Amino acid sequence: MYSYLVLSYFTSNEYKSKVFLDTNILLWSLHINRQAFNELISFLDSLARKDKLVIPNWVIFEFDQYVRQKKTIANPYSSISKQLQKSLSNFEKVINLRTDQELASHLNYNSTEELKSAYKEAKTTIDELVKIGNHKKKGEIESRIEELNRIIRERGSNSKLNEILKQAQDTCEFRYTNGIPPGFADAEKPTNKHGDLILWLEIINHSKINENNIALFLTNDNKSDWVAKYPTDDTDYVDAHPYLKHEYNSIINRGEFYIVNMELLINSFFSVESYRQTNWNYSEFKHLSAALGVKLGNTPTKDIIDWIIKNEKANKDLSQICRWDFDPSKADHEGMEKYIKQNYPHKINMKEVSFGEVFCELFL
Repeated sequence: MYSYLVLSYFTSNEYKSKVFLDTNILLWSLHINRQAFNELISFLDSLARKDKLVIPNWVIFEFDQYVRQKKTIANPYSSISKQLQKSLSNFEKVINLRTDQELASHLNYNSTEELKSAYKEAKTTIDELVKIGNHKKKGEIESRIEELNRIIRERGSNSKLNEILKQAQDTCEFRYTNGIPPGFADAEKPTNKHGDLILWLEIINHSKINENNIALFLTNDNKSDWVAKYPTDDTDYVDAHPYLKHEYNSIINRGEFYIVNMELLINSFFSVESYRQTNWNYSEFKHLSAALGVKLGNTPTKDIIDWIIKNEKANKDLSQICRWDFDPSKADHEGMEKYIKQNYPHKINMKEVSFGEVFCELFL
């Protein structure tokens, strides 16, 4: 339900909602694969057409600073590749030190030579694969920056930064000393320690002067001075720090503030409820979803629903178990869950299944 609420605020024109983009989303987009980048740009353009996208002026300033300092937009994954290659070289010493005939036999190799040969083959393959982290295409970063700057020009905020900077300067010490979010987690940074606070004040300012009551902050920042995690029956979901919600609501009439990261956003598109009630096509986010490791609508919950629909006996049995006349809460929900766990034929993590969504999708 939370996923569908977030998606509704992102996509529906019924709400006076705005999506505020964080700097880290812009920088992250410079290093995903090109097809995923194109899908992200298409999504941002769709938000722009609905007049929902806002690029805060502080984000524009930060992004410009990073672009000017080329070292800050260097490939962040190249170091991972180097570390992996170094670890593999070190592990070869472990292979030589530890391997004897008993260990080789235990691992189903005929000899120590065969085991060592298998490791060298695997290492050669991995050495080739780690080039992915170091791969550079001439002009690609520049091309992406140009596309992002187009969106920035079209969707830049109309907030006045000078007034916001003064407000941040006047309040930062009190807020940080008392652990008031956001920004206190950056209090010891040598530079830009007030960046998060400035951005937050700008979000509030923009919402106030433009009379939009719902603000969605799209960011990959998961620090505790921005976000809070809440456990649910199925998984944890990340939302804004409760004080930020309170502060926003106390200033903005009927204000609602949410924090959404890219993974939650894409997962929202592929939730069963969202798929049932919206017209979004999974293929529009095929590569972006793959980049984030999100399955295209193939969640455990969707797998269960597909099985029930396609299996005549399961459909018939569960139609009886979940039968209700006037009050759906009177249906045998526990019986439904028990039946599915006992009869579903494939290996699946049942903890990831939303049985409530299964019921709503098929029997409500």
